[in-house]
Amino acid sequence: MYSDLSTFENQKRKLYLYVIPIVLLSLLFGLHSWNEFNFLDRTIVASYLILFISSYFLILKRIFFRVVELTIFISVSIVHLLLTYWSLHVESVQSQHYSISDAAVWTPMIYIYIFITFYGIYGIVLSIVLWSMTTAIILSSLSIIQVDMINSLINYQLAMFVYIVILFFARKGLDASVRTSMLEQMAFKDMLTGIENRRAVHQLFEKLNSESKTYSIIFFDIDYFKKVNDQYGHSVGDSVLIEISRIISCGLNKSDFFARWGGEEFIVITKKETIDKTLKLAEKLKLLISQHQFKVVGKLTASFGISESQPGQLAELVLEQADQALYSAKASGRNKIMMFGEQGENKKEIPS
Repeated sequence: MYSDLSTFENQKRKLYLYVIPIVLLSLLFGLHSWNEFNFLDRTIVASYLILFISSYFLILKRIFFRVVELTIFISVSIVHLLLTYWSLHVESVQSQHYSISDAAVWTPMIYIYIFITFYGIYGIVLSIVLWSMTTAIILSSLSIIQVDMINSLINYQLAMFVYIVILFFARKGLDASVRTSMLEQMAFKDMLTGIENRRAVHQLFEKLNSESKTYSIIFFDIDYFKKVNDQYGHSVGDSVLIEISRIISCGLNKSDFFARWGGEEFIVITKKETIDKTLKLAEKLKLLISQHQFKVVGKLTASFGISESQPGQLAELVLEQADQALYSAKASGRNKIMMFGEQGENKKEIPS
C-alpha cells in the first residue's frame, strides 16, 4: 500500500515538473506588458516567478515536497481572491466596466490542483471554501458593477461549481481504481518479502498451461532454516527471508519470475533457451546465497531442484518434479543442485 502511495507521489512530482515550466512561460510571456502593469500586477507576477522557480528546483531535488505543495496552494488561493476583489471593487469602479480577467482563465487549474494535492474529503471541502469565498466577493460587488456583467459572473461561478463537482467524482473514481489496484496487488504479493506469492504462481501456471513455450522451474529452500528460527527467533528468520528475496531478485533478469512459495521455499520460473542456461542461473543463485553474510546468523546455504517443461505437460507437474529434485538435493547432503531428467533425477553438484 505504501509503495502505491509513493508511486502516486512520484506521478504528482512528474506532473509538477511538466506543468510549472508552462506556468513560468506564461508569466514570462506577460512581462512584455510590464510597463502597463499597476503595482499589484507587478507584485503578483514577481512573487509568482519567485514561487514557481523555487518550487520547481525544490521538487526537482525532492526537498520539502509537501511544504511546496501547501505553499503553492495557499499563495495561489490568496492571489485568486485578491485579484477577484481588486477586479470587482477597484478596477470596475475606476473604469466603470468589468470583464473577466486573463487570470480567470487559470481558475479551473486551481481546483484541479486542490483535488490532486489533497486526499479524500479535504479536496471537496477546500474547493467549496474557496468557491464560496469567491462567490461572497462577487455578491458584495453586485451593487457597484454594471447589470449586464452580473450574468457573466453568475455563469462564471456556476461553471466553476460544475468543475468542482466533476473533479470530485473524478477523484472518487480514481481513488476507487487505485484501491482496487492496491488490493489486487496485495492479493498476489507476499506480505513479508514483497515478492510474488503462491497465488501469483498459480495465476502464472494458468498462462503457461495455455501456451506451448518451454520453461524451467527452479525450486529452492534455505538449508536448516528451522534452526535459525529456533536459535535466533522468528524475527531474525523473517529478516533472513527478506534478505534472500533481495539478493535473489538482484540476480535475476526482468523476464524471470520469482515468488515465495511458502515458509523458506522459493520458486523461480525462467524461459531460458536451454537447460544449461537454467543450470547456470541456479549455480549463480546458489553462490549468491552461500557467499552472502546474513545479519546475525552469518553464512547460510540453499538446496535447489530444477525441472524443465515438456510439450503438453502441466505446470503443476513440472513443479512437482522440481520438488522431487529438491528433496533429492536435501537428502544427498544439502547445498546442492539437482535436476529432474526424463529418466529420473540426474544430480548436478556445484562445488562449494
